[in-house]
Amino acid sequence: MKKSLGGAAKARERKKLKLEQVAHNCSQNISSMFNAITKKSSKLEPVEPQGSKFTQPSPNSQLQPDEDHQEYLVDDPNPVQLPSSILQGPENPKDISLTKSDKLVQPEMIFPAINGRRFSCKFYEKYNWIEYSVSNDALFCFPCRHFAANLSASGQTTAQKCFVNYGSKCKNWKEITKCLAKHSRYERHIISTQRWCDYQLVQTNSNHSVANQLINFRQQNINENRNHVHFLLKAALYLSKQGLAFRGHIESVSSKNKGNFIEILEMFVSDEMKLRLQSRYGHYTSPSYQNDFIQIIATLTRQHILGSINKFGFYTIMVDETKDSSKKEQMSFLLRFVDNDFNICEKSIGCYHMKNSNAESLANEIFKILSTNKLDKMNCIGQCYDGASVMSGEFSGVQERIRSEVPHAIYIHCYAHRLNLCLVQTLQNIPYIKRLIDTRWAYWYTSIKKINMRFSELLEVLSVLSNEGDQTARAIGILNEMSTLPFILTSLSMEALLQTVHCASLGLQNSNVIQSVAVNLINSTKESIKQMHNDTFWENINNSAKLIAEKNGIAIENSRRNRRPLTLNKNLNDFFVQSTIGHNSKRCIDTDENVQSNNPKYLFYTAIDRFVNELSQRFSDCNNAIVLTCSVFLSSSPNYFNHNCSFLNTFLKHYQHFNINSLLLESEFQSAKALIQNSNTNQKTLKIITILLTLPVSTASNERFFSSLKLVKTHLRLTMGDERLSDLLVIAVEKETASLINLNQAVDMFGAMKTRRYPVTA
Repeated sequence: MKKSLGGAAKARERKKLKLEQVAHNCSQNISSMFNAITKKSSKLEPVEPQGSKFTQPSPNSQLQPDEDHQEYLVDDPNPVQLPSSILQGPENPKDISLTKSDKLVQPEMIFPAINGRRFSCKFYEKYNWIEYSVSNDALFCFPCRHFAANLSASGQTTAQKCFVNYGSKCKNWKEITKCLAKHSRYERHIISTQRWCDYQLVQTNSNHSVANQLINFRQQNINENRNHVHFLLKAALYLSKQGLAFRGHIESVSSKNKGNFIEILEMFVSDEMKLRLQSRYGHYTSPSYQNDFIQIIATLTRQHILGSINKFGFYTIMVDETKDSSKKEQMSFLLRFVDNDFNICEKSIGCYHMKNSNAESLANEIFKILSTNKLDKMNCIGQCYDGASVMSGEFSGVQERIRSEVPHAIYIHCYAHRLNLCLVQTLQNIPYIKRLIDTRWAYWYTSIKKINMRFSELLEVLSVLSNEGDQTARAIGILNEMSTLPFILTSLSMEALLQTVHCASLGLQNSNVIQSVAVNLINSTKESIKQMHNDTFWENINNSAKLIAEKNGIAIENSRRNRRPLTLNKNLNDFFVQSTIGHNSKRCIDTDENVQSNNPKYLFYTAIDRFVNELSQRFSDCNNAIVLTCSVFLSSSPNYFNHNCSFLNTFLKHYQHFNINSLLLESEFQSAKALIQNSNTNQKTLKIITILLTLPVSTASNERFFSSLKLVKTHLRLTMGDERLSDLLVIAVEKETASLINLNQAVDMFGAMKTRRYPVTA
């Protein structure tokens, strides 16, 4: 006789049959049931719980294990659909929520009765986590189904859970309140409900999640650090552009003058930033950080300059040397290039301390600078220096050493320096004028102009000084020398001559001048000076001098007694005399020549002839073929767009490295009118134009660079480092370019230099 089974055994048999039935139904989807990667369902509206807030257990309530000992299936924070084997099982209806993004299904209807008892809608308000399935006439727990915690108590086994895998009828609706209250106290349900709350907060406002709050807090700190560094960079940029000092002698808290950098920060920053400046770390105001700010700004300025070079990449180098306030030999390095809009630019790259000033050291330093700034040395088409032998040496100078590696980099002696040398050689033997210094190009003209403008006032001052003061003898001598008609004639005639030369000098100092304009300027200056060599021009000057003499009571006729000229002893006529010691050379032998040498008209004409000869000698290379190639693009030239021009053929042969095809020039020259309309055509012609525009004329930009050097490195800043000096000079000279840099990019560079205690990048 078969032994009857007990209650526990029957329960096990029933669970075994259910598991076999579920396994049979899920045979097609068994792999997806255990796969963590599930297909995401379409995003629905976030869950909005109805009724009152979630029911939370009291602090003293005891957590109870679930009655069905079922483990959590899938815990994915994204709205994924439950496995089909569970959703489509015999106990899992399709008329309730399928994903965590679905709304709770809480229908309001007349519910079916069991033994006179039925479910009521009032439980929706008290237990807002329940769902009702009409097809099964059962209750389900929304958070436990979609946000179930993977928790199990000691001795639990994997099984299906009530309110999750199958619905609950609460013992045929007899103990609804007791059953729901008991389920709400389970640990698994409490954790699932909290996850549901977090999920709803994230859906409505992402800032409520813990991860996002941490991310937002970190981002907030980064933004505060970036704003702090951004203001420090603005202060450093302002001081660098103005050439002002950064540091003070004492920068402690009790100091009355902490230096320009810290004083600007304390004056204009907010109260929060003031507290940060007073903190021990993170203020970023020490000298090392100041050097970092200056280096970053100068680096971005150089990058902006180098990025402005047009697509051909042609450039010329301009180098000059001088000594700074600490007697260090500094070399200024500038580039001349054409930008994408065909504007001529002369930009400084830096200032470099030269321990050795020989040709080899200078040439090596130039190649090092080109390599550091990632410039192709073969794109260098010219070099411009002053007339120093170490730079312009024909056999071992800097220009020859560079041409040995870059043959097409022609050397151009600075036009402005050459013009000044012509002037120095012309005026060195002119009375009164030779006393003027020759270090400043505009000093000659401005000095004489001021003397002529204030001639009467100068005589009055000298008259007063000749009677009182400790310089009476000197004042009397200058007064007697100025109170003569020859002095007035010389000053007026020299002013007219120097005015013409001064205009040419200013034109050559312009950074936008090109070779053809410079040559025309020199030729026009020569012609203007030649026209002064006539009696009409001198008569006008003579009349103006007489008017000034009459106005100031100066005698027009020479009232000095003619002295008897001295002659050598006749006994020495048969001998060769090597010296005239004891005799005044101006009063010896040839009295007619002496008279002419003191004649202002004779001196003026002599100066004109000498100056014209100096121009012809020093600017004799202005007729070379490369310079004259500019005439091909001048409408007034007979060789206007003539591809057979001899100058052009010489030019193409010199710059053959750039592969300018002469056969294509003929067709391009014929369509030259379309050059302005479409810059993508006529590439060979554009190359020629770019080279001609890039060829240098003068190193006046280097001289202006040295003017800023004297303002930046004063006698109070002699201990400044070489790199800091170079960076400060680049920012001070290229103010417009430095103002265009992106400070946010500068903040990123500051953060990338090394790991910061207070990060400025995510």
